[in-house]
Amino acid sequence: MSAVMEYMQKYYFKWTLVTYNIVIDAFGRAGDVNQMEFLFRLMQSESIKPNCVTLCSLVRGYAQAGKAEKIGGLMRYIESSDVTVDT
Repeated sequence: MSAVMEYMQKYYFKWTLVTYNIVIDAFGRAGDVNQMEFLFRLMQSESIKPNCVTLCSLVRGYAQAGKAEKIGGLMRYIESSDVTVDT
């Protein structure tokens, strides 16, 4: 995954919401919570608004990594945002 990220930076590819969603999900599935959180913060710093896919990927990543205690904070974030989570 790092090679893909480096390639995109080297050739000035602009990251989109879809790009962030894919990479956040990949790190979450790999159990790399630190990278997942880093990318989420980076995405926000670039004024890219997370959507349902982003937030569900974060929840799944936390659950898969055994970090259930982090899900509560994310749920509070979701409740205070205007993101609609499909049920």
